[in-house]
Parts: sequence; structure tokens; C-alpha cells
Amino acid sequence: MNKKDKIFLWVFIGLFVGYVIVQYTAPKPLDWTITFHEDDKNPFGGFVLIERLPDIFPELETSNYNFTQLFTDKENVLVLAHEMELSPTDEESISEMLHAGSSVFLAAHQFPQAWLDSLGLKVAFNYSFVNEEIFGEDQIQLISRINSSSSRYPRQMIQAVFEEVEADKWEIIVTDETDQPLVIKKAVGDGELILCSSPLIFTNFGLLYQDNYRFAAGILNLLPEQRTQLSYFYQLGRPEVQTPLRYILSQEALKLALYLALAALLVFLIIETRRRQRAIPVMTPPENATLTYVKTLGNLYFQEGNHKNLAEKMIRHFIHRVKEKYYLTFEPTEYFNHMLSVRSEVPIEEINATLAAVIAVRQKEQIKGNELVLLAEKLNRIVG
Repeated sequence: MNKKDKIFLWVFIGLFVGYVIVQYTAPKPLDWTITFHEDDKNPFGGFVLIERLPDIFPELETSNYNFTQLFTDKENVLVLAHEMELSPTDEESISEMLHAGSSVFLAAHQFPQAWLDSLGLKVAFNYSFVNEEIFGEDQIQLISRINSSSSRYPRQMIQAVFEEVEADKWEIIVTDETDQPLVIKKAVGDGELILCSSPLIFTNFGLLYQDNYRFAAGILNLLPEQRTQLSYFYQLGRPEVQTPLRYILSQEALKLALYLALAALLVFLIIETRRRQRAIPVMTPPENATLTYVKTLGNLYFQEGNHKNLAEKMIRHFIHRVKEKYYLTFEPTEYFNHMLSVRSEVPIEEINATLAAVIAVRQKEQIKGNELVLLAEKLNRIVG
């Protein structure tokens, strides 16, 4: 690694560390995600609930089990969720638990419509989303019919109410200021089914807002004092295996720093893979000067007037070129003439005339200059 690369590396490390420090020390925006989880201290987490719930239910267990895994008799089952999705198997397990004597408390903004229809219930929704700037300005009063107590909550937390509740089948526990039910109870078999359409009153914010924990405790006291199971499955799903990479991606600062590191690595690779050596110059192959030499030598012989000697050398050169260019061994036969005509693409008549001239020249002791020129032209027509 050269000096330039080391400077680049240290600059990148400094920027990376500085970015992570800035991101971790910067004020964190308030996270309004609804989780209900015992480890979450954000407004809609469940840290406060899980801290105080043992005061009401000493035998408390938490899990990520579904209703089939939670199946038990004569115990409490508590489930909090934003949107509760129940499979036919879940609905069957709930019914079996209730008939076996368990008490089931379900709090959610939305329940499966088919399941609500089977219970003769309808839900009206208030689609007011949490806005931090105006949260708490508009409030709603909830009233308990058990002890006539009441509490006030931001209206944005109460996103659903039950409608058309049959009083002969359901006991209304909590209503809003317009007498719309939010918490209802019904005996099923040897157990009790309790439904709540406002699960946010059991979150950190809901419990600590204006000391409303007493109001929430009064609702939870509907469950008998016995072993209680609290499940996060219908809000969080099955727990995922926690790995270092998953943790990094779950933290905004670390995730952005990781993306920055990958981008810098890509730039580094692009720069470093560039060609470093100088371009190799194109070298032209040395010119074959054999033919030039032969022509020069021929001119000398021609000027001296030794035409016979020059003709013999031209014939030897012709025989060599025929073998080198057309892969034929010189022998003046009919087959040789035919193959030479085919490969050189010179008419057979011209081939025959040229080879006849070669034989005639070889038989003479002396030849004239014009005969030498004519022979050279015929030979060049064949071998070029």
C-alpha cells in the first residue's frame, strides 16, 4: 500500500468514526411505533406494563406463543395487538380455552371481521393517526361502569369502539363520553372472554398519562387472580434470530454508516483496479526484405548481361515459392500442372506455357534479354 492509499484509508476511517459519533450523539426522534413489548420504552411500548403487571398477577409469564401453543385451562391469557389476525385454528383454540375455564383478554384496534360476526359484534374505526405536534390537544373521556371512575386520553389513542353490542349477551365495562363501548365481557363455557378496542391505554404513554394506570388496572382486574400468560405473538410475530448484522440494520446510525462504508469500498476498488503501468507501444514487425534483396540482385545480373545465370536463379526462386506458397513439389507433369492451376487460379493453358518456357530456357546455353523479361513476367503471374 503506497502513501496515497494510506492517506485515503485514514481519511475514510476518520469520516466513518465521525459520522457514527454524530449520529449517536444527535437527539433521537421520538419513536411512535406500536410494539407493546416489555423491552420497549417508547410511548407505545410495554415496559411500564410488564413492570407493574406482577402487582396484579404474581404468576405472570410472557412469550411469543400463538393460541394453539398457549392452550391451557383455568388460566388467564392476555394478548395486546394493533391488528389481531386470527386463523381458524386460533379461533378454535380460544373457544376450547374458554370452555375449559380460562379467561381470555384480547385488546386490539382491529379483529377479524368473520370472527366478530360470529360473536355478533361490529367495530367502528376512528382513523386518526398519531401526530406528535398535536398529540393530546383533543381529549376523550373514558368511563368505567364498574366503579364509575373515569380517565381522559388523547383522542388519537382511541381508534375504535364497538357498535350494536347486545346487552343481554355482553356486559359493557368501559364506554367513551358518547356511551360507545370500548371494553366488553362475556361468559363462554366455564371461562370469560374480555374484548378491548383500545389497546394503547396499556402502553407506556397510556399508563403514565395523567396517572391513568389506576384506570387500566381496574380493567385488568376483570381477570381473576391466577396464573397469567401474556403473548406478543399477534403484535410482533415469531422472534427472529438476533445477529450482529441484524442489529446493525436495526440501528439507523449504524445502518447508514454501513452503507457509507460499502460505498467507499466500492469507490476504492474502482480506483485501485485502474491500470497502473504505461501502455505498451505497438511494435511493427520487421519487414521481410528477402524479395527486395532478390530484385536488387536480379538487377545487377541483368546489367552485367548474364541472362542465363539470372534465369536459372529466377527458376530456382520460382520452384521455392511454388513449394512455399502452394505446397507443391516441382515436377513438370500433367498432375502438377493441374494442381498448380487450381491453387494459383491461373488458367491451365498459361501454366503449361510457362512451364514449357522454363524447360526451354534450361536447355539453352544463352538467352536474350527480352526472353528473360518474358520469363520473369510469366513466373510472376503464378507466384506473384
